[in-house]
Amino acid sequence: MTMAIPSRYDAILNDNKWDAAFGRQASVQEVLNYVQHHWSELQTHPAPDLQPTKPEPTITKYFAISLRTNARNAGITGYFIPENHVAQINAVKQELESRGRTDVTYVSDSINPPLEFVLEFKKLKLKPSAKSSRLSYYKEGVLRFVNGIYAREAEIGFMVGLITSKADKPEILKGLQQGIQNPDMQSMLKMIKDEDGKTVVAPGHRFTTCHFETAHGRDHINNCSDVLLGHVMLCHGS
Repeated sequence: MTMAIPSRYDAILNDNKWDAAFGRQASVQEVLNYVQHHWSELQTHPAPDLQPTKPEPTITKYFAISLRTNARNAGITGYFIPENHVAQINAVKQELESRGRTDVTYVSDSINPPLEFVLEFKKLKLKPSAKSSRLSYYKEGVLRFVNGIYAREAEIGFMVGLITSKADKPEILKGLQQGIQNPDMQSMLKMIKDEDGKTVVAPGHRFTTCHFETAHGRDHINNCSDVLLGHVMLCHGS
């Protein structure tokens, strides 16, 4: 069942953490623009580790290191971390509890306010693997944000779809947007409607360079805010 509370979507967009305390909106958009532009630059002469036949971890690790290496030249002063391990200390048991690892984490050099967000990458394919790749995107990507495995202390995150060619993008994007609006999927991902009753907003309200945007409730996690996800498609080939 979809969480039909439009005001919750607006609350993520209008939170004082974004508006008053934050040049963060501009900062996040600048970083996102850099990520998209740098991917396009790399595709003009793609390295062997960026070929679509390579495993997703190989692609994302190379991309993250390249983002980090070239960030200063693009005016980005934060830090890109590939395969960042996510964990917390259980104060009662005095044990480290691992929640897995992120594909790429961006950490700003700003202290007040601090800024950190996750980019989770998934390969998206046409038939016969279209459905299985979408399910991986939803269940092994989006759901990790919903369950607080990623971005537990953040209000935003990004899902990045890796597509073999630009020609495949329209069909894959259409299927991805339709699939996430399946009633069972909306319920599992605790999706929140915007003021127009939409769970998929394209382009995004907050990040207009994203192909679409979704919001997700996290009431089931203590001291965890709702999360707004931008969805970005990156295509191999120039």
